Amino acid sequence: SAWGVQKREQFLEKWCEAWERWIAPEIQKRGEAQPVATFLLKNWLRGEKSYLSPLEWTLRIWLAFTGEIQSSQKVQVLRTFLNRFIQGNITYQILEVIASEYLLRKTSALPYRDLEKTIAQITGPRPDELAQIVSETQQKRQKKKRDIILSPSEQVLESLLAEGLLREYPGEKLCIVNPLFTGFLAGGRFTPMDLPQLWTQNQWEIARQTVRYLIVRNANSIDALTLLSGDDSTLKSHFFLLARWLPDISTTAPWRSNLFKQMVQYLQDENLPEGLRARVVAAFVHSGDPSIARLFKSLFSSPSPVMKRLSLLGAGASGDTTLVPDILPFLADPSEEVRLTACLSLSAIPSESAQSAIAETLMHGDEMMRQAAAEALAHHPQEGKEIIQQALKVSDLLTRRAAVLALLQFREEWAKQLAERVAVEDGQWVVRNVASQVAEVLAQKNPRIPNPVPPPWESSWLISFAAKRGIGVTPNVPPIELLLEALRSSSVEDQKAAMEYARMYPDKQIQTEVYRLSQSMDRSVQDMAFSVLWIWNLWGVLSV
Repeated sequence: SAWGVQKREQFLEKWCEAWERWIAPEIQKRGEAQPVATFLLKNWLRGEKSYLSPLEWTLRIWLAFTGEIQSSQKVQVLRTFLNRFIQGNITYQILEVIASEYLLRKTSALPYRDLEKTIAQITGPRPDELAQIVSETQQKRQKKKRDIILSPSEQVLESLLAEGLLREYPGEKLCIVNPLFTGFLAGGRFTPMDLPQLWTQNQWEIARQTVRYLIVRNANSIDALTLLSGDDSTLKSHFFLLARWLPDISTTAPWRSNLFKQMVQYLQDENLPEGLRARVVAAFVHSGDPSIARLFKSLFSSPSPVMKRLSLLGAGASGDTTLVPDILPFLADPSEEVRLTACLSLSAIPSESAQSAIAETLMHGDEMMRQAAAEALAHHPQEGKEIIQQALKVSDLLTRRAAVLALLQFREEWAKQLAERVAVEDGQWVVRNVASQVAEVLAQKNPRIPNPVPPPWESSWLISFAAKRGIGVTPNVPPIELLLEALRSSSVEDQKAAMEYARMYPDKQIQTEVYRLSQSMDRSVQDMAFSVLWIWNLWGVLSV
């Protein structure tokens, strides 16, 4: 999963501290070239807008500080990092052969001797004159110790183990430390003719990454949209998998524009769950395509409040400052939800005019808008804490109240202590009352952590629901029929309560009913149904 801005910033700060403490002094001691100033590298890396996994972010920072980075593209970063292992008998071809062997054998780990034999086909066998010596040493070595005199192929494996690209598991089995490396390397050994067979294994991470980099390398000669022909799942899993790879795909790929057209169709389809359409917006932003600003700008004119909110979220996530003038009018939109979303969108864009608009809203907006502005400002990666602390000191009553509520965004001890102090010291009882409630909430466990639900036969809701129908709930028996009846009822409360338990029982009939509710007119029901479908998809049991 990608890291958010705050986690990336924290990691970058820790890296810089470690570099200045341990590495930079060593470079200076050796009299080597003067290292680049840390703040220059830090600011350059902060400008990176792409969405990166922790591994990808680490490699990008690592190579930037060592001076090896040649491009900000993920493909080039991976290639540059893997070039570090090219030494002695190790060639890039050998790395690709090792990676492809896992795909050919359909396993994540292979015995040491199997890999050694594969590599020996490239490096050549052990010299004949050493055969007798090796035979004698094998008889004397301790159990599980490998040859004292290593063949070229064994030298390759031992070197890769020592350098950390390979990892050893019980039974002398070896695997590459991360499927991203395996897929990237294996993608260079297969051809477009192998794509259909590899795609049948796309639930396996190594095969999925291999397909990804096979497509990246052959984007102009592969029609990747053929992979979507069997994508009839509710969540469009194959479609989103392909959309996730867009940042790496050449902009000249002939199928890329058709994929974008399909994304626009899904985004504008009012019959699809809002959660799925939000994923489409995320895919657009993640693609980094220069056309997305024009897309969101055109969608701003949609009469649909949902479409407005989705496009505003996308505009904010893109961080494009040119969209600020088009977002500002939405702060006065007739729909409160649209107004709140516009506030959130502006807070994510690094623009002086956007931040000024948020500050103005905090000082002069209506009650809900002030709270939205305060919460949005609280998430500013560098200045959020300071902004809220300053807002607590202004004379305006509603601004202070909004700032107190924004303390809930900081689940840290200082926020709790500050709320307690405001609850005692503020001159207005309205602010003191809210601060007292905030301090109480911050003293409890994080409300975002879901509470475990009791077994169905201990659920007060299900017992009551069954009693109204003159039946009971049998312990240790899946209440499939009761849940189906609740899912089909006209009560929104019963539908949502039933889905709390339905996700534990992915029965075919239950899946059908939950899918029906994912298209409900009630958005809270629709969102919950979509979440249940998403969980089932993660479990690998979704069949509708």
